[in-house]
Amino acid sequence: MNTTESYSAVILDLDGVLTDTRNLHYDAWKQTFDEYLRNYGQGPFSQKEYEQYVDGKPRSQGILDFLIFRGIPITSSELQKLGQRKNEIYLSELDHQGVVVFSDALRALRKWRDKGVPLAVVSSSKNTTKILDRLRIRNYFEVEMNALIGEEMHLEGKPSADFFLEAAKRLNKKPDECIVVEDAVAGIQAGNAGNFASVIGVARPGQTGGKELSEAGADFVVTGLEEIFDLKPNIIKSWRNFAQFIDGKEMALFLDFDGTLSEIVPDHHDAQMVEEIRPVLTRISDSIKVAIISGRDRKDVKARVGIDGLFYAGCHGYDISGPGCFHFQIEEAEEASSEMNEAIKQIESHADKYPGLSIERKKYFTAIHYRNVDSSLHQSLKNEINDLVKSFKKLEVRRGKMVFDLAPKLKWNKGEAVKKLCEVLDMAPGKTVAVYIGDDLTDEDVFCELHSWGIGIKVGIESMAGTCSDYSLRTPSEVATFLNKIEQNFTQQEKQWRRGA
Repeated sequence: MNTTESYSAVILDLDGVLTDTRNLHYDAWKQTFDEYLRNYGQGPFSQKEYEQYVDGKPRSQGILDFLIFRGIPITSSELQKLGQRKNEIYLSELDHQGVVVFSDALRALRKWRDKGVPLAVVSSSKNTTKILDRLRIRNYFEVEMNALIGEEMHLEGKPSADFFLEAAKRLNKKPDECIVVEDAVAGIQAGNAGNFASVIGVARPGQTGGKELSEAGADFVVTGLEEIFDLKPNIIKSWRNFAQFIDGKEMALFLDFDGTLSEIVPDHHDAQMVEEIRPVLTRISDSIKVAIISGRDRKDVKARVGIDGLFYAGCHGYDISGPGCFHFQIEEAEEASSEMNEAIKQIESHADKYPGLSIERKKYFTAIHYRNVDSSLHQSLKNEINDLVKSFKKLEVRRGKMVFDLAPKLKWNKGEAVKKLCEVLDMAPGKTVAVYIGDDLTDEDVFCELHSWGIGIKVGIESMAGTCSDYSLRTPSEVATFLNKIEQNFTQQEKQWRRGA
Protein backbone atom coordinates (compact mmCIF):
# COMPACT_ATOMS: atom_id res chain seq x y z
CA MET A 1 0.00 0.00 0.00
CA ASN A 2 1.36 3.43 -0.91
CA THR A 3 0.29 6.09 1.58
CA THR A 4 0.39 9.81 0.98
CA GLU A 5 1.58 12.32 3.54
CA SER A 6 -0.89 12.55 6.40
CA TYR A 7 -0.80 16.35 6.56
CA SER A 8 -1.39 19.31 4.27
CA ALA A 9 0.06 22.07 6.50
CA VAL A 10 2.88 22.44 9.03
CA ILE A 11 2.88 24.51 12.22
CA LEU A 12 6.34 25.08 13.68
CA ASP A 13 7.61 26.50 16.93
CA LEU A 14 10.38 29.09 16.52
CA ASP A 15 12.98 28.89 19.29
CA GLY A 16 14.87 25.60 19.27
CA VAL A 17 13.03 24.29 16.21
CA LEU A 18 13.89 26.87 13.55
CA THR A 19 16.32 29.19 15.32
CA ASP A 20 19.27 28.68 17.63
CA THR A 21 17.98 31.17 20.20
CA ARG A 22 16.93 28.75 22.91
CA ASN A 23 20.19 29.15 24.81
CA LEU A 24 19.83 32.94 24.66
CA HIS A 25 16.41 32.62 26.27
CA TYR A 26 17.72 30.26 28.94
CA ASP A 27 20.68 32.53 29.76
CA ALA A 28 18.38 35.55 30.02
CA TRP A 29 15.98 33.69 32.30
CA LYS A 30 18.85 32.41 34.44
CA GLN A 31 20.29 35.89 34.99
CA THR A 32 16.83 37.24 35.77
CA PHE A 33 15.79 34.50 38.17
CA ASP A 34 19.16 34.15 39.90
CA GLU A 35 19.06 37.83 40.86
CA TYR A 36 15.52 37.41 42.18
CA LEU A 37 16.14 34.11 43.99
CA ARG A 38 19.06 35.53 45.98
CA ASN A 39 16.61 37.85 47.70
CA TYR A 40 14.87 34.76 49.09
CA GLY A 41 18.03 32.87 49.93
CA GLN A 42 17.34 30.21 47.31
CA GLY A 43 19.67 28.42 44.92
CA PRO A 44 20.12 29.27 41.25
CA PHE A 45 17.74 28.58 38.38
CA SER A 46 18.54 25.31 36.57
CA GLN A 47 18.31 23.97 33.03
CA LYS A 48 15.86 21.30 34.20
CA GLU A 49 13.59 23.94 35.75
CA TYR A 50 13.71 25.91 32.52
CA GLU A 51 12.58 22.88 30.51
CA GLN A 52 9.86 21.93 32.99
CA TYR A 53 8.32 25.26 33.98
CA VAL A 54 9.33 27.99 31.53
CA ASP A 55 10.31 26.72 28.08
CA GLY A 56 7.69 27.31 25.39
CA LYS A 57 5.30 29.26 27.63
CA PRO A 58 4.28 32.95 27.54
CA ARG A 59 6.61 35.06 29.64
CA SER A 60 4.24 35.75 32.55
CA GLN A 61 3.00 32.18 32.72
CA GLY A 62 6.54 30.84 32.84
CA ILE A 63 7.44 33.18 35.71
CA LEU A 64 4.35 32.20 37.68
CA ASP A 65 4.79 28.46 37.15
CA PHE A 66 8.42 28.53 38.21
CA LEU A 67 7.90 30.70 41.31
CA ILE A 68 4.94 28.58 42.40
CA PHE A 69 7.24 25.56 42.17
CA ARG A 70 9.80 27.37 44.33
CA GLY A 71 7.10 28.51 46.75
CA ILE A 72 7.80 32.22 46.23
CA PRO A 73 4.86 34.68 46.11
CA ILE A 74 4.91 37.53 43.59
CA THR A 75 2.86 40.68 43.03
CA SER A 76 1.60 41.77 39.63
CA SER A 77 4.07 44.67 39.55
CA GLU A 78 7.00 42.36 40.37
CA LEU A 79 5.78 39.95 37.71
CA GLN A 80 5.86 42.73 35.13
CA LYS A 81 9.32 43.87 36.23
CA LEU A 82 10.74 40.35 36.01
CA GLY A 83 9.32 39.96 32.51
CA GLN A 84 10.78 43.28 31.42
CA ARG A 85 14.15 42.43 32.94
CA LYS A 86 14.31 39.10 31.12
CA ASN A 87 13.44 40.75 27.80
CA GLU A 88 16.08 43.44 28.25
CA ILE A 89 18.77 40.83 28.88
CA TYR A 90 17.56 38.71 25.97
CA LEU A 91 17.55 41.59 23.48
CA SER A 92 20.99 42.69 24.65
CA GLU A 93 22.37 39.16 24.15
CA LEU A 94 20.58 38.93 20.80
CA ASP A 95 22.28 42.11 19.55
CA HIS A 96 25.63 40.97 20.95
CA GLN A 97 25.66 37.31 19.84
CA GLY A 98 23.30 37.39 16.88
CA VAL A 99 20.97 34.57 15.87
CA VAL A 100 21.05 31.87 13.21
CA VAL A 101 18.54 29.52 11.64
CA PHE A 102 19.40 25.83 11.83
CA SER A 103 20.66 24.64 8.43
CA ASP A 104 18.38 21.58 8.45
CA ALA A 105 15.41 23.84 9.23
CA LEU A 106 16.19 26.09 6.29
CA ARG A 107 16.43 23.09 3.94
CA ALA A 108 13.12 21.75 5.28
CA LEU A 109 11.40 25.12 4.81
CA ARG A 110 12.56 25.16 1.19
CA LYS A 111 11.28 21.62 0.61
CA TRP A 112 7.87 22.45 2.04
CA ARG A 113 7.74 25.64 -0.04
CA ASP A 114 8.62 23.68 -3.20
CA LYS A 115 5.88 21.17 -2.37
CA GLY A 116 3.38 23.99 -1.86
CA VAL A 117 2.76 23.07 1.78
CA PRO A 118 1.46 26.09 3.75
CA LEU A 119 3.46 26.90 6.90
CA ALA A 120 2.75 28.70 10.15
CA VAL A 121 5.23 29.76 12.83
CA VAL A 122 4.14 29.88 16.47
CA SER A 123 6.08 31.43 19.33
CA SER A 124 5.47 32.56 22.88
CA SER A 125 7.94 35.41 22.30
CA LYS A 126 7.07 39.04 21.68
CA ASN A 127 10.17 39.29 19.50
CA THR A 128 9.05 36.80 16.86
CA THR A 129 8.69 39.26 13.98
CA LYS A 130 12.05 40.83 14.74
CA ILE A 131 13.76 37.41 14.69
CA LEU A 132 12.06 36.31 11.45
CA ASP A 133 13.01 39.55 9.72
CA ARG A 134 16.59 39.38 10.94
CA LEU A 135 16.92 35.83 9.60
CA ARG A 136 15.08 36.70 6.36
CA ILE A 137 12.73 33.72 6.66
CA ARG A 138 9.48 35.54 7.32
CA ASN A 139 8.36 35.04 3.71
CA TYR A 140 8.21 31.26 4.19
CA PHE A 141 5.20 31.56 6.48
CA GLU A 142 1.62 32.29 5.58
CA VAL A 143 0.77 32.72 9.25
CA GLU A 144 2.70 34.09 12.23
CA MET A 145 1.34 33.59 15.72
CA ASN A 146 3.26 35.38 18.47
CA ALA A 147 2.78 36.57 22.05
CA LEU A 148 1.52 39.99 20.98
CA ILE A 149 -1.27 38.45 18.88
CA GLY A 150 -2.02 36.05 21.71
CA GLU A 151 -2.48 38.90 24.16
CA GLU A 152 -4.76 40.77 21.77
CA MET A 153 -6.95 37.70 21.31
CA HIS A 154 -6.75 36.63 24.99
CA LEU A 155 -5.37 33.23 23.99
CA GLU A 156 -3.99 30.87 26.60
CA GLY A 157 -0.35 29.91 26.22
CA LYS A 158 1.12 26.44 26.06
CA PRO A 159 0.32 23.79 27.18
CA SER A 160 -3.07 25.07 25.93
CA ALA A 161 -3.60 24.44 22.20
CA ASP A 162 -4.98 27.97 21.59
CA PHE A 163 -2.01 29.30 19.60
CA PHE A 164 -1.79 26.20 17.41
CA LEU A 165 -5.54 26.04 16.80
CA GLU A 166 -5.63 29.70 15.79
CA ALA A 167 -2.69 29.12 13.44
CA ALA A 168 -4.54 26.21 11.79
CA LYS A 169 -7.66 28.36 11.48
CA ARG A 170 -5.68 31.13 9.78
CA LEU A 171 -4.22 28.55 7.38
CA ASN A 172 -7.80 27.47 6.58
CA LYS A 173 -6.99 23.97 7.78
CA LYS A 174 -8.53 21.59 10.29
CA PRO A 175 -6.23 20.38 13.10
CA ASP A 176 -6.20 16.84 11.70
CA GLU A 177 -4.76 18.25 8.47
CA CYS A 178 -1.75 19.81 10.23
CA ILE A 179 1.36 18.57 11.96
CA VAL A 180 2.91 20.42 14.89
CA VAL A 181 6.68 20.56 15.34
CA GLU A 182 7.94 21.46 18.83
CA ASP A 183 11.04 21.19 21.02
CA ALA A 184 9.45 21.87 24.43
CA VAL A 185 7.37 19.62 26.66
CA ALA A 186 4.66 22.29 26.97
CA GLY A 187 4.52 22.56 23.17
CA ILE A 188 4.14 18.79 22.76
CA GLN A 189 1.31 18.85 25.30
CA ALA A 190 -0.33 21.72 23.42
CA GLY A 191 -0.14 19.86 20.12
CA ASN A 192 -1.79 16.80 21.64
CA ALA A 193 -4.49 18.92 23.25
CA GLY A 194 -5.40 20.23 19.80
CA ASN A 195 -5.75 16.74 18.24
CA PHE A 196 -3.41 17.49 15.36
CA ALA A 197 -2.51 14.89 12.71
CA SER A 198 0.89 14.39 14.29
CA VAL A 199 2.99 16.03 17.00
CA ILE A 200 6.71 15.83 16.33
CA GLY A 201 9.36 16.51 18.94
CA VAL A 202 12.75 17.97 17.97
CA ALA A 203 15.55 16.84 20.29
CA ARG A 204 18.61 18.87 19.37
CA PRO A 205 21.88 18.58 21.32
CA GLY A 206 21.67 20.52 24.58
CA GLN A 207 17.87 20.77 24.43
CA THR A 208 15.07 18.74 25.96
CA GLY A 209 15.83 15.06 25.40
CA GLY A 210 13.93 12.65 23.22
CA LYS A 211 12.83 10.59 26.21
CA GLU A 212 11.12 13.60 27.82
CA LEU A 213 9.47 14.61 24.55
CA SER A 214 8.23 11.07 23.99
CA GLU A 215 6.85 10.84 27.52
CA ALA A 216 5.07 14.17 26.94
CA GLY A 217 3.27 12.55 24.00
CA ALA A 218 5.34 13.20 20.87
CA ASP A 219 4.33 10.86 18.05
CA PHE A 220 7.91 10.95 16.79
CA VAL A 221 11.20 12.39 17.97
CA VAL A 222 13.67 13.70 15.39
CA THR A 223 17.06 15.38 15.69
CA GLY A 224 16.57 17.53 12.58
CA LEU A 225 13.61 18.74 10.52
CA GLU A 226 14.55 16.90 7.33
CA GLU A 227 13.82 13.62 9.12
CA ILE A 228 10.14 14.61 9.10
CA PHE A 229 9.92 13.82 5.38
CA ASP A 230 10.73 10.17 6.18
CA LEU A 231 8.13 9.73 8.92
CA LYS A 232 5.07 7.58 8.47
CA PRO A 233 1.55 8.55 9.61
CA ASN A 234 0.32 7.01 12.84
CA ILE A 235 -2.23 4.39 11.82
CA ILE A 236 -4.55 5.21 14.73
CA LYS A 237 -4.69 8.87 13.72
CA SER A 238 -5.03 7.78 10.06
CA TRP A 239 -7.67 5.18 10.80
CA ARG A 240 -10.04 6.41 8.09
CA ASN A 241 -7.46 5.79 5.33
CA PHE A 242 -6.65 2.35 6.73
CA ALA A 243 -10.33 1.38 6.94
CA GLN A 244 -10.94 2.52 3.36
CA PHE A 245 -8.06 0.35 2.15
CA ILE A 246 -9.52 -2.73 3.90
CA ASP A 247 -13.00 -1.91 2.55
CA GLY A 248 -14.70 -5.26 3.06
CA LYS A 249 -11.68 -7.41 2.30
CA GLU A 250 -10.61 -10.21 4.60
CA MET A 251 -7.62 -9.51 6.83
CA ALA A 252 -4.66 -11.51 8.10
CA LEU A 253 -2.50 -10.14 10.91
CA PHE A 254 1.24 -10.84 11.13
CA LEU A 255 3.07 -9.57 14.21
CA ASP A 256 6.66 -9.42 15.42
CA PHE A 257 7.23 -10.06 19.15
CA ASP A 258 10.12 -8.08 20.72
CA GLY A 259 9.45 -4.34 20.54
CA THR A 260 5.99 -4.98 19.07
CA LEU A 261 4.04 -7.22 21.44
CA SER A 262 6.59 -6.74 24.21
CA GLU A 263 8.65 -3.80 25.40
CA ILE A 264 12.37 -3.87 24.66
CA VAL A 265 14.16 -4.87 27.87
CA PRO A 266 17.87 -4.89 28.80
CA ASP A 267 17.91 -8.69 29.08
CA HIS A 268 16.07 -10.51 26.27
CA HIS A 269 15.22 -13.35 28.69
CA ASP A 270 12.93 -10.97 30.60
CA ALA A 271 10.69 -9.96 27.68
CA GLN A 272 6.98 -10.43 28.32
CA MET A 273 3.99 -9.64 26.15
CA VAL A 274 2.24 -6.43 27.12
CA GLU A 275 -0.61 -7.73 29.27
CA GLU A 276 -3.46 -5.82 27.58
CA ILE A 277 -2.53 -7.37 24.21
CA ARG A 278 -3.16 -11.02 25.09
CA PRO A 279 -6.96 -10.86 25.66
CA VAL A 280 -7.72 -8.78 22.57
CA LEU A 281 -5.41 -10.85 20.37
CA THR A 282 -7.11 -14.01 21.64
CA ARG A 283 -10.53 -12.62 20.70
CA ILE A 284 -9.34 -11.37 17.30
CA SER A 285 -7.87 -14.77 16.43
CA ASP A 286 -11.35 -16.32 16.56
CA SER A 287 -12.25 -14.58 13.29
CA ILE A 288 -9.02 -13.19 11.83
CA LYS A 289 -6.02 -15.28 10.85
CA VAL A 290 -3.06 -14.35 13.07
CA ALA A 291 0.62 -15.27 12.85
CA ILE A 292 3.53 -14.32 15.13
CA ILE A 293 6.87 -14.02 13.30
CA SER A 294 9.90 -13.64 15.53
CA GLY A 295 13.65 -13.96 15.60
CA ARG A 296 13.23 -16.08 18.72
CA ASP A 297 12.99 -19.84 18.59
CA ARG A 298 9.46 -20.93 17.68
CA LYS A 299 8.84 -22.72 20.99
CA ASP A 300 10.17 -19.73 22.93
CA VAL A 301 7.91 -17.15 21.27
CA LYS A 302 4.91 -19.48 21.41
CA ALA A 303 5.38 -19.87 25.18
CA ARG A 304 5.68 -16.10 25.66
CA VAL A 305 2.54 -15.31 23.62
CA GLY A 306 0.61 -18.23 25.09
CA ILE A 307 -2.35 -18.25 22.70
CA ASP A 308 -3.37 -21.54 21.11
CA GLY A 309 -4.48 -21.72 17.50
CA LEU A 310 -2.12 -19.11 16.04
CA PHE A 311 0.62 -19.60 13.47
CA TYR A 312 4.09 -19.22 15.01
CA ALA A 313 7.19 -18.59 12.94
CA GLY A 314 10.51 -18.74 14.80
CA CYS A 315 14.09 -17.97 13.73
CA HIS A 316 12.85 -15.26 11.32
CA GLY A 317 10.54 -17.72 9.61
CA TYR A 318 12.85 -20.73 9.26
CA ASP A 319 10.60 -22.79 11.55
CA ILE A 320 6.79 -22.40 11.29
CA SER A 321 3.94 -24.23 12.97
CA GLY A 322 0.20 -23.69 12.99
CA PRO A 323 -3.28 -25.15 13.47
CA GLY A 324 -4.05 -28.56 12.03
CA CYS A 325 -0.57 -29.96 12.77
CA PHE A 326 0.95 -27.64 10.17
CA HIS A 327 4.75 -27.57 10.32
CA PHE A 328 7.23 -26.07 7.86
CA GLN A 329 10.97 -25.57 8.18
CA ILE A 330 13.95 -24.79 5.96
CA GLU A 331 15.83 -28.09 5.99
CA GLU A 332 18.84 -26.62 4.15
CA ALA A 333 19.60 -24.57 7.26
CA GLU A 334 20.74 -27.74 9.01
CA GLU A 335 23.69 -27.91 6.62
CA ALA A 336 25.19 -24.81 8.29
CA SER A 337 25.01 -26.27 11.82
CA SER A 338 28.63 -27.42 12.05
CA GLU A 339 29.93 -24.03 10.90
CA MET A 340 27.52 -22.35 13.33
CA ASN A 341 28.88 -24.37 16.24
CA GLU A 342 32.47 -23.49 15.34
CA ALA A 343 31.62 -19.81 14.96
CA ILE A 344 29.98 -19.77 18.40
CA LYS A 345 33.10 -21.28 19.98
CA GLN A 346 35.25 -18.56 18.46
CA ILE A 347 32.89 -15.78 19.57
CA GLU A 348 32.72 -17.19 23.09
CA SER A 349 36.51 -17.26 23.26
CA HIS A 350 36.57 -13.48 22.72
CA ALA A 351 33.46 -12.61 24.76
CA ASP A 352 35.46 -11.42 27.78
CA LYS A 353 36.58 -8.39 25.76
CA TYR A 354 32.95 -7.25 25.62
CA PRO A 355 31.40 -7.18 29.11
CA GLY A 356 27.62 -7.43 28.87
CA LEU A 357 27.66 -9.49 25.66
CA SER A 358 25.00 -12.22 25.54
CA ILE A 359 25.08 -15.12 23.08
CA GLU A 360 21.75 -16.84 22.42
CA ARG A 361 21.88 -20.13 20.49
CA LYS A 362 18.70 -20.91 18.57
CA LYS A 363 17.63 -23.78 16.37
CA TYR A 364 18.97 -22.22 13.16
CA PHE A 365 20.35 -18.84 14.24
CA THR A 366 22.66 -17.46 16.89
CA ALA A 367 21.84 -14.02 18.31
CA ILE A 368 24.69 -11.91 19.66
CA HIS A 369 23.08 -9.31 21.90
CA TYR A 370 25.19 -6.23 22.64
CA ARG A 371 22.62 -3.88 24.20
CA ASN A 372 24.49 -4.03 27.53
CA VAL A 373 27.96 -3.65 25.98
CA ASP A 374 29.62 -0.24 26.35
CA SER A 375 28.93 1.79 23.20
CA SER A 376 32.65 2.50 22.75
CA LEU A 377 33.13 -1.21 21.97
CA HIS A 378 30.29 -1.59 19.43
CA GLN A 379 32.35 -0.87 16.32
CA SER A 380 35.15 -3.20 17.43
CA LEU A 381 32.61 -5.97 18.03
CA LYS A 382 31.00 -5.38 14.65
CA ASN A 383 34.36 -5.55 12.88
CA GLU A 384 35.35 -8.73 14.72
CA ILE A 385 32.11 -10.53 13.89
CA ASN A 386 32.24 -9.49 10.23
CA ASP A 387 35.85 -10.71 9.96
CA LEU A 388 34.95 -13.98 11.67
CA VAL A 389 32.06 -14.78 9.33
CA LYS A 390 34.24 -14.30 6.25
CA SER A 391 35.94 -17.59 7.11
CA PHE A 392 32.63 -19.50 6.95
CA LYS A 393 31.04 -20.21 3.56
CA LYS A 394 27.58 -21.12 4.86
CA LEU A 395 27.05 -18.26 7.35
CA GLU A 396 26.21 -14.57 7.13
CA VAL A 397 25.58 -11.70 9.57
CA ARG A 398 22.20 -10.00 9.78
CA ARG A 399 21.72 -6.79 11.73
CA GLY A 400 18.89 -6.08 14.16
CA LYS A 401 18.32 -3.63 16.99
CA MET A 402 21.37 -4.05 19.24
CA VAL A 403 21.84 -7.60 17.98
CA PHE A 404 23.88 -9.42 15.35
CA ASP A 405 22.33 -12.62 14.01
CA LEU A 406 24.58 -15.36 12.69
CA ALA A 407 22.37 -16.99 10.07
CA PRO A 408 22.58 -19.65 7.37
CA LYS A 409 23.42 -18.02 4.04
CA LEU A 410 20.10 -18.79 2.39
CA LYS A 411 17.52 -16.69 0.54
CA TRP A 412 15.00 -16.79 3.36
CA ASN A 413 13.79 -14.12 5.76
CA LYS A 414 10.63 -12.83 7.42
CA GLY A 415 9.36 -11.54 4.07
CA GLU A 416 9.67 -15.00 2.50
CA ALA A 417 7.96 -16.48 5.56
CA VAL A 418 4.99 -14.13 5.16
CA LYS A 419 4.67 -15.12 1.49
CA LYS A 420 4.68 -18.78 2.53
CA LEU A 421 2.02 -18.18 5.17
CA CYS A 422 -0.13 -16.29 2.68
CA GLU A 423 -0.06 -19.39 0.47
CA VAL A 424 -0.94 -21.63 3.42
CA LEU A 425 -3.77 -19.33 4.46
CA ASP A 426 -5.10 -19.30 0.89
CA MET A 427 -5.09 -15.51 0.74
CA ALA A 428 -6.64 -14.51 -2.57
CA PRO A 429 -5.02 -11.42 -4.14
CA GLY A 430 -7.34 -8.43 -4.03
CA LYS A 431 -9.66 -10.13 -1.56
CA THR A 432 -7.42 -10.44 1.49
CA VAL A 433 -5.13 -7.82 3.04
CA ALA A 434 -1.99 -8.81 4.92
CA VAL A 435 -1.17 -6.44 7.80
CA TYR A 436 2.28 -6.70 9.37
CA ILE A 437 3.47 -4.93 12.54
CA GLY A 438 7.15 -4.89 13.49
CA ASP A 439 9.87 -2.64 14.85
CA ASP A 440 13.23 -3.99 13.73
CA LEU A 441 15.56 -3.94 10.75
CA THR A 442 14.66 -7.58 10.15
CA ASP A 443 11.02 -6.54 9.66
CA GLU A 444 11.94 -4.41 6.65
CA ASP A 445 11.95 -7.56 4.50
CA VAL A 446 8.22 -7.92 5.23
CA PHE A 447 7.46 -4.22 4.79
CA CYS A 448 9.12 -4.28 1.37
CA GLU A 449 7.32 -7.50 0.42
CA LEU A 450 3.91 -6.03 1.33
CA HIS A 451 4.52 -2.55 -0.04
CA SER A 452 2.36 -2.99 -3.14
CA TRP A 453 -0.36 -5.29 -1.83
CA GLY A 454 -0.49 -5.16 1.99
CA ILE A 455 0.09 -2.81 4.91
CA GLY A 456 3.28 -2.46 6.92
CA ILE A 457 3.26 -0.75 10.32
CA LYS A 458 6.53 0.14 12.05
CA VAL A 459 6.64 0.51 15.85
CA GLY A 460 8.86 3.23 17.29
CA ILE A 461 9.37 6.97 17.62
CA GLU A 462 12.80 7.21 16.01
CA SER A 463 13.72 8.27 12.49
CA MET A 464 12.17 6.09 9.79
CA ALA A 465 14.53 6.95 6.96
CA GLY A 466 14.62 4.11 4.46
CA THR A 467 11.71 2.12 5.88
CA CYS A 468 9.28 0.42 3.51
CA SER A 469 6.45 0.58 6.06
CA ASP A 470 3.26 2.50 5.32
CA TYR A 471 2.23 3.55 8.83
CA SER A 472 3.60 3.78 12.35
CA LEU A 473 2.72 3.12 15.98
CA ARG A 474 4.67 4.58 18.90
CA THR A 475 4.83 1.72 21.39
CA PRO A 476 3.57 -1.81 22.13
CA SER A 477 0.82 -0.15 24.17
CA GLU A 478 -0.33 1.61 21.00
CA VAL A 479 -0.25 -1.78 19.27
CA ALA A 480 -2.81 -2.85 21.89
CA THR A 481 -4.94 0.20 21.06
CA PHE A 482 -4.75 -0.62 17.36
CA LEU A 483 -5.75 -4.24 17.97
CA ASN A 484 -8.72 -3.08 20.00
CA LYS A 485 -9.84 -0.93 17.07
CA ILE A 486 -9.43 -3.93 14.77
CA GLU A 487 -11.70 -5.95 17.05
CA GLN A 488 -14.30 -3.20 17.31
CA ASN A 489 -14.45 -2.46 13.59
CA PHE A 490 -13.60 -5.63 11.69
CA THR A 491 -14.09 -8.87 13.60
CA GLN A 492 -17.85 -8.83 13.09
CA GLN A 493 -17.28 -8.57 9.34
CA GLU A 494 -14.71 -11.37 9.17
CA LYS A 495 -15.65 -14.96 8.56
CA GLN A 496 -15.24 -17.38 11.43
CA TRP A 497 -12.41 -19.66 10.37
CA ARG A 498 -11.71 -23.18 11.56
CA ARG A 499 -8.34 -23.23 13.28
CA GLY A 500 -7.77 -26.82 12.32
CA ALA A 501 -8.40 -26.17 8.63
